[in-house]
Amino acid sequence: MKSSIEQRIVNGLLDRLEKSSAYRSGTTSSRRILLKFYDGGITDFPEYDIEQTEVRIQINRAVTALARQGLIHFSWMRGEENHILAKVWLEPERLDEAYALCRRTPKKDILLQVSLDLLELEQVSTSSDWAREYCQESLTVIEQKGRVPQIVPEDAQDRQDLFAVIKGLAGLGADEMTQRVFSVKILGDSKRFETNVRSRLVRVLRQYLEHDEDAREEDLLRQVGLVRYPEQFEFCGGLTWISGSQRVDFGGLKAGTSLSAEDLKTGSLELQPQIRRILSIENRANYFSYLRDSKRPEELVIYHGGVYSPARKLFFQAVCQAMSKNHPDSAQVEWLHWGDIDYGGFTMLARLRREINPGIQPYRMSLEELQRFETLVQTTTKEYAAKLQSLRERPELTDCKDCIEYLAAHRIRLEQENQLMDPME
Repeated sequence: MKSSIEQRIVNGLLDRLEKSSAYRSGTTSSRRILLKFYDGGITDFPEYDIEQTEVRIQINRAVTALARQGLIHFSWMRGEENHILAKVWLEPERLDEAYALCRRTPKKDILLQVSLDLLELEQVSTSSDWAREYCQESLTVIEQKGRVPQIVPEDAQDRQDLFAVIKGLAGLGADEMTQRVFSVKILGDSKRFETNVRSRLVRVLRQYLEHDEDAREEDLLRQVGLVRYPEQFEFCGGLTWISGSQRVDFGGLKAGTSLSAEDLKTGSLELQPQIRRILSIENRANYFSYLRDSKRPEELVIYHGGVYSPARKLFFQAVCQAMSKNHPDSAQVEWLHWGDIDYGGFTMLARLRREINPGIQPYRMSLEELQRFETLVQTTTKEYAAKLQSLRERPELTDCKDCIEYLAAHRIRLEQENQLMDPME
């Protein structure tokens, strides 16, 4: 086995080779790939300390041994022949042996394999915009910069695990699955997802999945169908669950209730005749405050939560279907949404309009409401303001432009919990 000093020398040269423009472009160059060992006090190999005799002699021997094998060439410092090394450079005709000595895979081979893996992942992720974008941007980085993006594992096993999980998520569709069951199904081990993959997946989701900037890890995972426990949908008002001959009337529960994702799959929902308004509320504190102080008998109030999961999307769609098909006077039923007056809140409203019902109207999310509570707003950054400006281009938010522009211009945001306060206090 070659000494670790020899491997460190050759690895340093291979690092320099793989960073060269010629290597990245796939062309040949007459320039030598070299490391300075001692050049007037300057060195590319800090271990080579000429003041430490034993270290210097040991490294000199390693370099001469590599030269005898034909892997490198070297030169002595002028006037210090056989004493102090000046430069060491690769022999370009012996690169395969250099890589073998270091037990290292050439970067070109790694880039090719990663690209092939990303292309395969892209082909099976047609239903996931975030996964496709992840693949496409990563492939662009490889092509243009000649390196593996940090968000893609370079280690083959780590990459295989992450990509297997992303493929598995594409297969979930609108279903949800507990994280440990998913881990067994995809990775063959109930804890492998949590210990080996979860943090990497969360990084990908945080960069490519549409989400509230304050979203927790669990929120992001729930969005793609991974939950710790089966999801519950909270609401209060005249809703009936029907499954065959069974009918469960939730309308009499004044403090609200919940329906599990599993029960939703086995039945359908019916909106009771007295309901004239549906109100979805993003924040839990506002949801319970509204139930206690403001809810009217003709309302169905739904706890929205953050950016919703595939399972919650099915719940919203079921409510929308009940609103439009089962209700005796559906034209008289309106759907309002109350969220934060900020990027996340308007993003959620846009998604509800795009995926559930285009007629959903904002509740307490107007410019007048923002100005009323302006003493309770939070300041934001230039980057956040730029994100807000991008919302103006969304066709789902045309009627909200004045409020969005005001938020961006003044670099502020208003969390809906503050709307429970008296702005004059």
